[in-house]
Amino acid sequence: MKIFSGICLILILHQPLALSFEGESSHIPDGPGGEVEQFFSQLIRGEDETAVMDLFSQSPISREGSAIEKTASQLKLIRNLYGKIESIEHIDVVYRGKSLFRLRVLVFYREFPIRFIFTYYKSPLEQKWILGYFSFDDQIQRLFDDDPDP
Repeated sequence: MKIFSGICLILILHQPLALSFEGESSHIPDGPGGEVEQFFSQLIRGEDETAVMDLFSQSPISREGSAIEKTASQLKLIRNLYGKIESIEHIDVVYRGKSLFRLRVLVFYREFPIRFIFTYYKSPLEQKWILGYFSFDDQIQRLFDDDPDP
């Protein structure tokens, strides 16, 4: 019975996260969608530094000195404070033109939800999506502000 429970838990943790939204302008391009899915899958497994390293790998954010280490340690601190990730809810995706979009995700840790924000732009030179801004915080009430995010 314990083996079966362990297999079920492994299957649940390895299931891909569905990134789909309702309404117009709700499509997430494959590149960023896959990056965000991989990021959360790695976070669920407790691979904070790998998750951040992979997410920032194609981004100018990675050039900001110790950005990877600082971000990974903050994510570990959140897990230590609020427990493990219980569920993930995709709030919205908002486009500004054809080359910029913001994705907001609410991650429910055992004790408290955390808001994650990913902003991608399409490089005119490389014609691919690049992570330009990433943040997370516990300011969930800001989801109700008119323009809650920078």
